[in-house]
Amino acid sequence: MEVTLSTADGAYRLARRASIPFGPAHSGEHTVTLDARDVRQPIEGFGAAFTDSSAYQLTRLKKRNPTHYAQVMQHLFNTRTGLGLNVMRVPMGSSDFTAESHHWTDADRQGPREDPLHYFALSPAETSRLIPVIKDALAINPSMHIVATPWSAPAWMKEHHSLIGQEGGSLRPEYYNAWADYFVRWIRGLKAHGVPVWGVTVQNEPYFAPADYPGMPYSASELATFTKSYLAPALKAANLRPVIVAHDHNWANATEAKDELSGDRSFVGAVGWHCYNNEAGTSTMTAVHRIYPDLPQHVTECSSDTASGDLIRYSTAELALRSTQHWARSVVLWNLALGPGGTPHLGGCQGCRGLLTVTDTGESWTPIRDQLGQVARFVRPGAWHISSTEETGGVVTSAFVNRDGTQVLVAHNPTTATVAFSTRWTDRGGFDYRLPAGATVTFRAARLP
Repeated sequence: MEVTLSTADGAYRLARRASIPFGPAHSGEHTVTLDARDVRQPIEGFGAAFTDSSAYQLTRLKKRNPTHYAQVMQHLFNTRTGLGLNVMRVPMGSSDFTAESHHWTDADRQGPREDPLHYFALSPAETSRLIPVIKDALAINPSMHIVATPWSAPAWMKEHHSLIGQEGGSLRPEYYNAWADYFVRWIRGLKAHGVPVWGVTVQNEPYFAPADYPGMPYSASELATFTKSYLAPALKAANLRPVIVAHDHNWANATEAKDELSGDRSFVGAVGWHCYNNEAGTSTMTAVHRIYPDLPQHVTECSSDTASGDLIRYSTAELALRSTQHWARSVVLWNLALGPGGTPHLGGCQGCRGLLTVTDTGESWTPIRDQLGQVARFVRPGAWHISSTEETGGVVTSAFVNRDGTQVLVAHNPTTATVAFSTRWTDRGGFDYRLPAGATVTFRAARLP
C-alpha cells in the first residue's frame, strides 16, 4: 500500500514513504475503522479561488518565467500527475482580493432606464489576467467546475450607492431584474471567452456587511425571493443552467440557511458553506443533511491556516477531512496564489495565504498546498466518500473509494504530540502507524481483485 506524508516541519512534503503491507486486523488504544461497504456522498473535487489577486500573481509569474508558470499550473491542475484541483471559485467583480487600486464591478456606469446594464462589459482585470489564467487551467483540466460568486451589485443598484458592505446597504428591489440580468451577461461573457460556468452562488456571505470591501447584505427571505423569482427565471430564459448554490456563508448561520431552504427550493441545486466563526463546525452539514438528504453540500470558502486572530477552527487538512465526513462534496479554499503577506488585497483579510507564494524573484509552495494535496492528489473527482472513524486519539480521518477501485484513507494529526493508531479495513486487514504532530498521511490501497 502506498504511503505519502507531509510533516509540519517541512521535512516531508507530499513525499512517498515506504509501502506498508496489510496484516491481521486488530484494535489498539486508538483505532481507525474503514468500511468500504458503507458508501456516502460522491466527491466533486477540491480547489481554491481564482481571485483577481491570485490571477495577478500568476500572470506576473507567467511573464517572468513561463517555464515555471507552466510547471506550477501542471502541478495544480493535472489530474494524472498533479493535485488535480477540480472546483475553483471566481468572484464576479471585485472582492477584498483585487490588484486594482479601487473596487469595481462590470457595470459601474448606469445605463438608460430601458437598459440599465447598457454599459456592462467585462473589466480589463478579467480579460487581461483572470480569464487567461482560468483558460490555462482548463487546458490542463477541461472538466474543472467554475463556481461564480458576486460580492456586490453595482453601487447604483444599492440603497446607499456604495460597493462597500456597511456603506452601500442592500440591493434595491427595483433593481432585482437588472441584477439577475447581470448574472446572465457575466456568465455569457465568460462563455464567449471559452470559460464555462458550472455553478453560481447568489451572494458571498449575505448575512455580513464588511466595513472595507464589497458586500451586500440580505435577509433570508430577500435572498430566497431574489433567487426564486428573479435569478432562476432569468437564467432559465437565457438557456443557462448553472447549479444555483444557496447560502454561501458560515456554518454558524445555519438558521438562515434553513430559512432560505424552507419554501420552494426546486431552483436550488446545492448549499455552500464557509468555515469562519468558531461557534459552529462541520457537523452543521450533517444536521442539514438530515433535513435535506438529497441536497448536495459544498464548502465554498475557507482561508485555513491563516494568521492568528481569524475565527477559523480547522487547519487545511482537518477542514477537508471533517467536511467530507459531514457530507461535503467539495472543499474550496480561498486564494490560490498570493504575494508575501497575502498581497495584493484591498481591505478584508490581514494575513491570508494561498497555496502558492509569488515574489519578485521566485515562487514557493506553502504548507496549505501540502495539506490540501494530501487529499486532492489521491481523491479524484467522481470518487465516493466511505465510512471511517472520524477521530481517535486526536487524529482526524476520512476515507474514499475512487472510480478505479483504489481505496484512500487520509489521516491528520492536529495535536502537539505524535499519535500511534491502528487501522482496520474491511476485507483487507490492518496495520499500525505513528503520525507526528501536525502531519498528514495518505494511504492508498490497490483495487481488490
